[in-house]
Amino acid sequence: MKGGGESTFGADAHVSERRFEAVIHSIDDAVVAGDAQSNIVFWNRGAEKVFGWTEEEAIGSPLTMLMPERFREAHLAGMRRLLDSGEPHIIGTTVTLDALRNDGTEFPMELTLGRWVDEEREYFTGVIHDVSERERGERYLATQLAVTGILVEAETDDPGVIPRLLSTFASAMGWQVGELWLLDEKAGVLRLESAWHEDEGATRAFRDASAALAPGRGEGLAGAVWEQGAPVHVPDFSADSRLLRQAEAAAVGLHGAIGLPVLAGGLLSGVLTFYSGDVGQFDEGLVVMMETLSRQLGLFFRRTRAERALAAATAELRQHAEELERSNADLEQFAYVASHDLSEPLRTISGFVQLLSSRYRGQLDDQADQFIDYVVDGAARMRALIDGLLLYSRASSMEQDRRPVPLAQTVARVRSSLGPALLESGGEIVAEELPEVVADPTQLEQILQNLIANALKFRGADPPEVRVLAAREPGAWRVTVQDNGMGIEERHVEKAFQMFGRLNAREAYAGTGIGLAVCKRVVERHGGRIWLESEVGRGSAFHFTLADVEARDAAEEVAR
Repeated sequence: MKGGGESTFGADAHVSERRFEAVIHSIDDAVVAGDAQSNIVFWNRGAEKVFGWTEEEAIGSPLTMLMPERFREAHLAGMRRLLDSGEPHIIGTTVTLDALRNDGTEFPMELTLGRWVDEEREYFTGVIHDVSERERGERYLATQLAVTGILVEAETDDPGVIPRLLSTFASAMGWQVGELWLLDEKAGVLRLESAWHEDEGATRAFRDASAALAPGRGEGLAGAVWEQGAPVHVPDFSADSRLLRQAEAAAVGLHGAIGLPVLAGGLLSGVLTFYSGDVGQFDEGLVVMMETLSRQLGLFFRRTRAERALAAATAELRQHAEELERSNADLEQFAYVASHDLSEPLRTISGFVQLLSSRYRGQLDDQADQFIDYVVDGAARMRALIDGLLLYSRASSMEQDRRPVPLAQTVARVRSSLGPALLESGGEIVAEELPEVVADPTQLEQILQNLIANALKFRGADPPEVRVLAAREPGAWRVTVQDNGMGIEERHVEKAFQMFGRLNAREAYAGTGIGLAVCKRVVERHGGRIWLESEVGRGSAFHFTLADVEARDAAEEVAR
């Protein structure tokens, strides 16, 4: 019975051991065991995948072959200390270290180390998780955030934006050179706009060769990207005969390269190229991140072009405005000088024509009298036009004395000066409760006199009734002069404020057509606007705005 029991126990133990090994071999992480002499005694299939050595190659080999050489002495010293003192150090904890594959490449790993004893012999087991993908993803994300931050915060006229971007991106990815090529559409070539070199001295020959290049479509790495409109990966730059600068790349130790199109609005505007001293290994995450970078840079260029176009348009508009302002000033000066200089000879002509009329009317034939009447009438109309031009030029150029003005008092003065016209027309002026406005008193009276006089002149069948109203707007008062006159056709509304913009025959209504143009000029010089609403047969309403006293006081308080 005893023997049978021992036999059954041995069989069960063997089955358990095989099951344990099956479990250990089924996991993706590396499980490696070593003895006190730091030799490998167990190696699962996960270790083969992670490190690249087979089980036959690994068993019996020193654990130090899994470590970069710079860590090996420290490992052996730590093992001796552990065996001598029994201090556990990292036993039972998880640490992040650099490990070494059989192809000589390093990778980051998370190591959890355990310690066990079998037949009084001490062993150590490590569970090793390759965190390359995780760290690479974190690095890609950090790089993308850094690049995005540069582009978002950058001013489009900052010349340091592209160098900072190339430096941030290339150094984060461990590349030695980054370049930006911009498309010269007229010449049909790419030109080097900016370059970053980790060590200017070490890569001088490559930098100088790049500066001398202007690759066309399909020429070199940048030209290949242009031609394909997609990323181009070059694992070993020096081994690809299609590429330019091979000799210079080999001389400075550059191998891996990648090129990316920079698209703005779906069109290629440039190419990014990066170069590394290692033979290039480009994973999908890197490609996705770099494509995101190229799109962001394309949007930045698009924004740059839009802002430059806007700045150019603004500068052009400003130039046109300045030229128009100069032209208007010249015209106003000309109008003033011309009208002033014409006054004296016209006065002479008018005097002699009137003298001719008084002395010789009736002594010549009827046709001569008619000619004299034509000359007298023409001289009078010329006198009125010259006076109107002088009035307009003064409205544009005379210095303004803006101050709080009671609008009701101004209306009262206008009513007094228009007394004869009111009596002749049977009209009346109705002024409702009116506020104080900020204006030049003389020019405000001029505006109201012109508008009310027109209302009395262009009256309908009923006696004219002119109402002066005021309504508050943000920071201003809207003053309205409303009448019940003949009204103005809609097609003539814009013409009403033009110089010499007469809407009726001269024979029917006297005047020069300058009065409303003067009103418009005065209101605009006060920072307001003037407009007209009218309906034929029902009258017109002229509206204009002027700053109110409270808004002016508030602005002065802020200025202080």
